[in-house]
Amino acid sequence: VLTISFLLISSLVVHLVGDKIENMTSKMMKKTADLQGLLTEYLSSVILVRSMGMEKKDYKSYFNACKSLAKSTINFSVLELAIPQLISNLFVLSGGIILILGGYKVLIDQTMAGSELVKLILLIPVATYPIEALASLYSSVRITLASAKRVFGFLDEKVTFEDHPDAIDPLPLEKSIEFDHVSYSVEGI
Repeated sequence: VLTISFLLISSLVVHLVGDKIENMTSKMMKKTADLQGLLTEYLSSVILVRSMGMEKKDYKSYFNACKSLAKSTINFSVLELAIPQLISNLFVLSGGIILILGGYKVLIDQTMAGSELVKLILLIPVATYPIEALASLYSSVRITLASAKRVFGFLDEKVTFEDHPDAIDPLPLEKSIEFDHVSYSVEGI
């Protein structure tokens, strides 16, 4: 009974932690993509921004994005490393319960032989490794699932632009490009 209850509890814990890892992975990927977007935007507009004196605003935005990503990465790493330790702690707890209940049955009730209790206690580490390995594999699968969802989300996005019905294919570039009736403005300035 104790073994079955332990397996159910450990499976539930692994599943719940797996959900948390998948959610954290998705958030971390989004933050990384946002940071890359900010960095690209920052690098492409650095000359314009410097000429208009807005460096501090862009720096603050980029710094906050980096800080948020670092915090998410640390939380994710801690959670991912906690799974095997959590399973080990559950096994130690179940070993203690087996020792107490088994000791009671051996010493007080005398319904169990001491050798059977020793066998049960020695089997605990044998059961620990496969469940820890499955827990680590499960967290890896959840990370992969979060990555796949993000990739398929990009692939499923609808095209937001269409060519004008009267559009013509551009000719090959020969010497230069000439812009006619083009303007540029920055909001808020």
